Amino acid sequence: MRSKLNNNHDHKSYTSFLISLSFTLTLLFFGPAFVYLHDSREYPFQFGELCRFLFPILLLANLGLFLFLSRLHGTLYKKVISFLFILSVLFWCQGNLLPWDYGDFYGTIGWDRKIVYGLIDSPIWFLAIALSIFKFEMLFKKIVIKGSFLFMSIQIIAAAILLINQPDTPSFKKYFLTNQKKFTFSTQKNIILLVLDSFQSDVFQEIISETPSVADSFDGFSYYRNAAATYPFTETSTFNILTGEYLDLGRPFQKQLRDIYLTKSILKELKEAGYSVDLFPFFRYAVYFDERLISNIRSKPFFSFENAISSCQQVYKILIFYCLPHFCKFIYYQILVKWLHEGHISKSKEFQDASFAFQDQPKTFKLFHLPIPHRPFVLNENLEYERMPTNRESFTRQAKAALKIVTRFLQKLSEGGVYDQSLIFIIGDHGAGAQGLKIKLPEDEMFNGFGRNIYWWQANGTPLVLVKPFQRRGHLTINDVPVSLGDLKEAIEQEINLNPSGKSFWGRRWDEEPRLFFLYSKYDKEKDQYELQSRIEIRGHSWDSRSWVPDYTSIQKSAKKYAWGDQIKFGKHGNANRYGTWHGFSDPEDGFTWTEGNLASIGLWVLRPTADLVLKLRVFPLLGANITSQTVTVSVNDKAVGTLEIRNPGEYSIGIPKSILNRDILKIVFHLPGAATPKELGINEDDRLLAIALQSLVIEEKR
Repeated sequence: MRSKLNNNHDHKSYTSFLISLSFTLTLLFFGPAFVYLHDSREYPFQFGELCRFLFPILLLANLGLFLFLSRLHGTLYKKVISFLFILSVLFWCQGNLLPWDYGDFYGTIGWDRKIVYGLIDSPIWFLAIALSIFKFEMLFKKIVIKGSFLFMSIQIIAAAILLINQPDTPSFKKYFLTNQKKFTFSTQKNIILLVLDSFQSDVFQEIISETPSVADSFDGFSYYRNAAATYPFTETSTFNILTGEYLDLGRPFQKQLRDIYLTKSILKELKEAGYSVDLFPFFRYAVYFDERLISNIRSKPFFSFENAISSCQQVYKILIFYCLPHFCKFIYYQILVKWLHEGHISKSKEFQDASFAFQDQPKTFKLFHLPIPHRPFVLNENLEYERMPTNRESFTRQAKAALKIVTRFLQKLSEGGVYDQSLIFIIGDHGAGAQGLKIKLPEDEMFNGFGRNIYWWQANGTPLVLVKPFQRRGHLTINDVPVSLGDLKEAIEQEINLNPSGKSFWGRRWDEEPRLFFLYSKYDKEKDQYELQSRIEIRGHSWDSRSWVPDYTSIQKSAKKYAWGDQIKFGKHGNANRYGTWHGFSDPEDGFTWTEGNLASIGLWVLRPTADLVLKLRVFPLLGANITSQTVTVSVNDKAVGTLEIRNPGEYSIGIPKSILNRDILKIVFHLPGAATPKELGINEDDRLLAIALQSLVIEEKR
């Protein structure tokens, strides 16, 4: 009898320990590990730092839960054991098997359009929890122990695979930036680079046209309207700004940072010239962290309790969102988004409230990156918190807030007597096309005849550029000579005589060579590489859509050579981005990609054909109101080959004579005169200029 009691006690202890371990591991280790490892470069700490804090919490929680379970008996014990097992499985399944696409947290989540998610996952949760309550005996006897072992094994294997496939540790994870002298400036010489995230050039024009007094705040500045970015997003644009170099999109990003920052960056040159170089970037993985480049970095201590708490908070706030079912996500998001918004605002308003210091110290270079006017749109023109919808009006209101903060910043420099001793750049790192903004041309004769069919990436390529040289005073001047963000490095070098013959923002000519813009399609986390979508030359004013000309002769070697008969699939999970370059297409969606504008083109790297070809397209048209079909005129290598009338979803074919394929590049252009916006057709609020959605493309040799 005593032996039987001991066996029951041992079995209960074993089960309690196994379930407490499975539950706490899922919530307190594997969950945070998966969140971190799926997007490790977004976090300013290494996985080991996270683990050093997680393991003690895990041990304490496991011990506490084990002791709690050991005090339970009979039916209640079995119910709790079954419930904890089911709950841990539900949390893991929701976060890994049902990871619904909600977009980024800074965007506007259309909860009403995503209600189907809740209709799928809610019944699963209800049924599983009901099973743990009403069928706990069956679960306890047949599933709990074996299931827990299997469940933990799956998580161990998955975490190991993610850990093995992690890219090299970015340099910024080994250091931290000190804010000790963030607002301390030299009375001798200052170079200040103030980046306003996604500030689009035409929005500044709109603001100063509406309120001319705003321009008075920029004493000595020149406004370079005809500015262009080299890349459409922050991380690569920052690299280009600080180095003046182009990325090799076939090499890992972090490897290039070390090679180029340590040899060609403006940070290296200024540090060697005796400047104190202080950086306060928003995206740290865009900069190579090294004491030879940056003055305000320090090596991280082995363990910091404060840093560990902050790290866990970042991971767990995201983890909770992913692990909850849809309708609980909606409730939690209202709390989460407030935390995100508060951080967004505090980083911006810090400039409004900071105390400046001015010292007779070495010359300084300071880079400040404010996260506005980039969405979320939560800071209105009065510098008050207000949740605003995602549209141009909200962007403009937040842009006005950014300018108020910048104005106060400039006033403090003037009050400190260092304004004239400062070379100041106020720039956007890119435009806001990806946030739904188009270029809004002013009512000005200069812009008459400009192409107005602006793609999102063209808007993303038109950043704000304001420049004040040393000792410059006077009213804000407007200059329309062509400049690029990649010219900033040489402009600084010339102004401080590091490279007197380099390019400058002042004294440029209209006949400068075309500027380059690289549109990439996606970032491969495992390879730490960006995939090139299109290389574009900007020949003319950046606000003129006709100036953006795709360069089909520069298809990268990384592009896959197209073999006749290969099927190119479009959409989020398609293979289109493996082939050639694409121009005039919108973001991929589920199973298809829309053309955007009146012209779309494809450049493929091909073999010479032995016979005439047939182009087969599987498409569906945008129809509505008086539009009953979409007319598509197709040209190949600048020769018209025919016209398609697309009335219904399906496959459409057109012949291509062998004689016009006299090179290794196949350029296909779709002329789309009937393109319209779903908004003007009364379909929805989408204001993209759409015509046809491509699902697949095949080019075959005739037999």
